[in-house]
Amino acid sequence: MRIKLILLFLLISGVSLYGQTKLDFKTVDSKTYSYYQNAQWDSLIDIGKQAHRNGIDYYYLNYRIGVAYFYKKNYRKAAVYLQEAINQNQQALQDGYLVELLHLSYVYGQRSDLAMDVSLPDSSNTTDPLTKSQISVLFGQGQFLNVLNSDIQLPTTIEYAELRYQKYMMYIGFDVQHRFSSSFNLEAGYVNMRFMNEGIFQQDSIVENEYYDFYQNNFFFLPEFSLGKYWQIRPALSVSISKGSPYAIIDTINGSKVFGTWDYHQLNAMLGLNVYRHIKNVKIGLNMGISNYHKRPQIQFGGNATYYPFGNLNLYTYTALSLKMEDGNKDLIFQQMIGFKTTSILWIELGGIFGKLKNYSDYSLAYGYNIPDDLSTKLYAKLILVFGNNINLFFEGQYLIKQTRRHEYYINGDFVDTKINYSQRNITGGLLWKF
Repeated sequence: MRIKLILLFLLISGVSLYGQTKLDFKTVDSKTYSYYQNAQWDSLIDIGKQAHRNGIDYYYLNYRIGVAYFYKKNYRKAAVYLQEAINQNQQALQDGYLVELLHLSYVYGQRSDLAMDVSLPDSSNTTDPLTKSQISVLFGQGQFLNVLNSDIQLPTTIEYAELRYQKYMMYIGFDVQHRFSSSFNLEAGYVNMRFMNEGIFQQDSIVENEYYDFYQNNFFFLPEFSLGKYWQIRPALSVSISKGSPYAIIDTINGSKVFGTWDYHQLNAMLGLNVYRHIKNVKIGLNMGISNYHKRPQIQFGGNATYYPFGNLNLYTYTALSLKMEDGNKDLIFQQMIGFKTTSILWIELGGIFGKLKNYSDYSLAYGYNIPDDLSTKLYAKLILVFGNNINLFFEGQYLIKQTRRHEYYINGDFVDTKINYSQRNITGGLLWKF
């Protein structure tokens, strides 16, 4: 039995080797042309790969493989082969059909920068899906959840204690993008945020509950430079102006603490750099940057990857890992997202960010988590409704796991610092207009 299996294996291997030796230019050209004429895209792609492995590489072969990938809706791979066909034969730029497919492959493959250099031919009856500008308006609000009364209630046998946490938040903002050329795109935006907080203070047996607001005005800028077909550089700049009137101890008279409000102002900035490399269906990025949130310096390094398994937006993932260094501490931040098409107009994105997110910067968005409370987890689910080529509506639910502290000062001089876990639920949404 063992001898029969060995003979069968050798027979199969021999057939395979025989088949490979027979794969010459004439065979490849004949079969790929037949598959092309009969729209047998899978067979065409398969023999095309074999041909390349055997060193067979020419204009019509790449042309046919590119067309096959286009009709398989793997636009990023289609663009690679169609562009290679043009590189091998510059006269192909006169082929309206090839140029049209290349242009559409770049647009649908999320490479609008390259699409600008390959215009649709005048003879095309296709409405150009390429847009150069977009404006989005976004809003959001949230409230705290799951704060235990036992955590909020302060001990009665104590000299002084305090607890602060965020109760509500609201924000509204806008984002504007314009692609000036194939090599330069500029994105800028503004977000106004309002945080409503509660402070609970106890001195001896007297308990005071005070509510106060913080406001943040965030400005961000994201210029993007494309260097050829594979590289992109994306600097990130964000400026945050914070102000508020928190309730706190402002004086001590005869051993008793005097409470009141004080003016809080702070200017923070984040400066980062993203570098991206496109490799067929993958976009790999490296980033680094500095910030000064809460008057402390932060340094951050990281990497990320966006993967389009089918070369389109039917399924895509984003994975990122960053190292944040602050006050001698080193913290890892992990982010994962998966997006997928469910119907012709509905996409869903599910994701999460995990780690010590306070003072963390997302350089791809020029956004910093410049918040007072510690944040360890952010989970989200996003619905994207696509109406034609120009209008998107999006709604996102967020669940945040946060942490604050309760400070207790006892008469004997003891001090107790207790961590209080709570969660927050946010609802956000917006409108995106492309033109």
